[in-house]
Amino acid sequence: MNGICDGTISEDSDLFLFGARKVYKKIFHKNQFVEFYDMNRIEKELGLDRENLIKMALFLGSDYTPGVKGIGPVNAIEIVNAFGGEDGLKIFQEWVKLDRILLDFDPSEQNKLKKQRKLRIQKEQEQLF
Repeated sequence: MNGICDGTISEDSDLFLFGARKVYKKIFHKNQFVEFYDMNRIEKELGLDRENLIKMALFLGSDYTPGVKGIGPVNAIEIVNAFGGEDGLKIFQEWVKLDRILLDFDPSEQNKLKKQRKLRIQKEQEQLF
């Protein structure tokens, strides 16, 4: 981003998805302390950059998406970290589809397909790096 703004005053946390670096909340609330959120700290302490926050918003929901039922903050962070890179969500989608298919097979076939899936995902992730 251009760095032309020192900070943003808002009650909306989605601002980080649009590139805000510093957000101040509750400035005009009486009898409450101002809350300050810094993207540098979020990146350092949580390991989440803007792209990862956008992916998290897709899972958890935001003003623009309802989110994915059954996925909370902990699972969302785990998924984003496990399926990183530009194609991470596509790889995750394929992984979920394959798991649904595996439910219809017998156990011996499931094990074979799980091993094949694991190898394919490893290859795809290696290609990303």
